[in-house]
Amino acid sequence: MNKQMQIVLDNISDGVIAIDHHLKIISCNDFAKVLLKVPLDKDLTNEPLPHIIPGLDLESITANGIPEVNKLWKINNTQMLVTKTPLFDDLGLNGIMLILKHITEATKTLECQNSNRNSGYLANSTI
Repeated sequence: MNKQMQIVLDNISDGVIAIDHHLKIISCNDFAKVLLKVPLDKDLTNEPLPHIIPGLDLESITANGIPEVNKLWKINNTQMLVTKTPLFDDLGLNGIMLILKHITEATKTLECQNSNRNSGYLANSTI
């Protein structure tokens, strides 16, 4: 991955992990490492995801290619919302992208959005 893309990923306030079809990590941003309690200087590239997150069910994604959005998982004694998105190429399923959200942060975000929606301060924009 190029350096600019890694900088972008490292500045996202969610954990982002991309894995290949062999379930090996292709990319992992710093926030994912924080959530997983992995040292920031540890390179997780090519590590099997089941060694880093044991018990995370990936069978449904690999079997049917249907995303799972915001499923509650306990990882390293921390409640997280996990979104699993299949990654396809010309040959079919080529990997999975995981988005990890700390449940407390996700709750704060939803509360803030609801508060802003109720007070009329939520801006709508089109890009």
